Amino acid sequence: MDLTTVRAQLNLNNKLNIGRLLVANRGEIACRVISSCKRLDITSIAIYVEEDKGALHIEQADEAYSIGSITGSKINPHVNISLIIDTAVSVGADAIHPGYGYLSENADFSKRVKEAGLIFVGPDEHAIAQLGDKRQAKDYLTKHAPEIPLIPGFSGKEQDSEALRKQADSIGYPVLIKAAAGGGGKGMRVVHHSGSFNGELQQAQSEGLRSFGSSDCLLEKYIERGKHVEIQMLGDSHGNVVTLFDRECSIQRRHQKIIEEAPCSWLSEELRQSMSNAAKTLGRLLQYESAGTVEYIVDVEKQQFYFLEVNTRIQVEHAITEEITGTDIVSLQIYVAAGGDLTQITAFDNLRITGHAIECRLCAEDPHNNFLPGSGTIFNWGYESLSEDNTRIRIETAVQSGSRISVHFDPMIAKIVVWAPSRALAKAKMLKVMSSLRCVGLRTNQLFLQACLAHPAFDDLAYSTGFISANLGGLLQNPYVSGIDMSRADLAVISSLCAKMQAECSPSSTHFRSIPSSFRNQRFGTQPAIIEVITALQEKESTAFTWIQPGAGKTRFGDQLQFSTLCIESDSMASISGQKYPAQRKLQEILSASKTAISSSVSIDSFQVLAPVVIDGESWANYTITLRLSGKRISAHVTATETREPRIFYCHFPHLGTYIGYQRFKLLDFCESLKTALDPSTKDSSKVYKSQMPCKIIRLTKKAGDVVKKGETLLVVESMKMEMSINAGADGVFHPNVAQDDSVDADIVLCEIK
Repeated sequence: MDLTTVRAQLNLNNKLNIGRLLVANRGEIACRVISSCKRLDITSIAIYVEEDKGALHIEQADEAYSIGSITGSKINPHVNISLIIDTAVSVGADAIHPGYGYLSENADFSKRVKEAGLIFVGPDEHAIAQLGDKRQAKDYLTKHAPEIPLIPGFSGKEQDSEALRKQADSIGYPVLIKAAAGGGGKGMRVVHHSGSFNGELQQAQSEGLRSFGSSDCLLEKYIERGKHVEIQMLGDSHGNVVTLFDRECSIQRRHQKIIEEAPCSWLSEELRQSMSNAAKTLGRLLQYESAGTVEYIVDVEKQQFYFLEVNTRIQVEHAITEEITGTDIVSLQIYVAAGGDLTQITAFDNLRITGHAIECRLCAEDPHNNFLPGSGTIFNWGYESLSEDNTRIRIETAVQSGSRISVHFDPMIAKIVVWAPSRALAKAKMLKVMSSLRCVGLRTNQLFLQACLAHPAFDDLAYSTGFISANLGGLLQNPYVSGIDMSRADLAVISSLCAKMQAECSPSSTHFRSIPSSFRNQRFGTQPAIIEVITALQEKESTAFTWIQPGAGKTRFGDQLQFSTLCIESDSMASISGQKYPAQRKLQEILSASKTAISSSVSIDSFQVLAPVVIDGESWANYTITLRLSGKRISAHVTATETREPRIFYCHFPHLGTYIGYQRFKLLDFCESLKTALDPSTKDSSKVYKSQMPCKIIRLTKKAGDVVKKGETLLVVESMKMEMSINAGADGVFHPNVAQDDSVDADIVLCEIK
């Protein structure tokens, strides 16, 4: 794109000069806006809350200012209009870019920014008011652009629950409840029968009120085999509207996109042109300025598109459009806000689609637990370069090693974007990048995204928004395990080898090499082999490793190291912990007498100690290791505690596309750990309900002492901008331990059924 023209426009006159821009957002979109500011020689100004202190967007901005605390404020500072505008004025900003989410589609914010004498990098308040509310947008199109098809539904002002249920009955199920002022998948519920309508409506209204300030909802007929396709448009103050082709956004969970493509390869050229023309018509009708996205649902069977909504902001997935068009949409937003004329951008003279781009949204969530959002610390972040093609790979994020994913923010960690000359090549490239990406320490959807890309249904260009629900069973499996006969227990040897190699690299290892590290001057302390116990953290399975004839001296690359493994069964652990004489001796006897121990050998091809990273005051070591195990060559990037015992090892395996966490015990430490691990006092999980993460109690649906049935909703909590219901797992009497509006940490008992 011609950035020279953009820079020149920013300095046309003093009135429209943008020299200092405040980014009213956080995370990866703040980093993205800051990046464009650097290209345009604009001073970038970041804002942050105390819960986000140390975030990457603060480091990348030229200036950064605190706007307070989420927990210490009545409302989230990121949606406090007066606070943000006052901050912008006080630091001498010329303009405000809202990013996406928060206040980006708030008409009052756009208006008040201008009233304060600042430039709003986005559409004016009239366009936002007209299009931001989905009900008003549909009414407007019905009157002014009847040629644009709308989905059958109800968009009236009546909000009585019983009246809305009757409307849903007349539309015919399934129906989609949508927050009228919503977006981003929030405030949306699919209802399949009349009996569940009121409960789903209540949750949609609650999410809409808290996320967008309005509980109003509309109803739409839910098209079960539909594609979610959108058109990127851009308008200026001179009446020009251009479109930058289309994006395919049909792979969704909870009505939120997780994989996007550009262009939509299924679309015919005729359908693509019709959808683009409809977007231009809408933009011209409203004299739309800035970037906007016109979203459609496309009925695959009928090959008919219907208008969904207009997002009056930059989209999360704008990067894939940039990749296939060679544009910088954020810079163009700033250009238009400064009065720029789109006809002066020569790139638009012969705009065409080049190649194919795919975006994956990496999120802190658990696909195996209904995509429940999560939080935690990232102990290792990065990805390995692709030797064959490192170009056109974008990792857009605000995290780094040591970053914490907080319950106070959206669970999206990063956007991974790749471009290639064709869809097939882009898919292959994305799989390589995703398998090498390291996001170690918390549960994410990383492997799930790879399973989606590798699934045969992804190659069917007619896939719909039902892609995940139709293929969920297969998508929850590791797509790389076919033909791999090594278990987590086999791979656990890497943590033991890294500990061994690190010890040998340590200066202290030069003394007393002839004495094994496990030597004890006691009756049961000596043994001809070194025994370690390694536990896979997620499965809690334990494997005893016996290093046979470990010898002294340093390990050489290529040496064959002999060991045997034995899975320690739960009944064995119970017998060990119950012994009156040393549990260590009992375990040694079990290992010696075992007939099922498997003997193996391993050799190390390479081992490298990388720079450690300090997280929360604790040093974490980093290694790369390549070895040969059972005839297979395996590489791993390992992050491990340096001093804590038992040591934690996070091993990322590119050939598996994910990491595995291990805990490495010395023999005596493992035996001691059994005393607490086998504590029989654990309560029945079907009757005790704990918070799985920090959350806020939105409401209790039952009163203390109420008799409840299995499956009934007990309470509703909110975490990471999502509402979740806690349902009874058994019949009984309800005993709450929390009240409405309480904020609780993870692993807190919320209620019990007695």
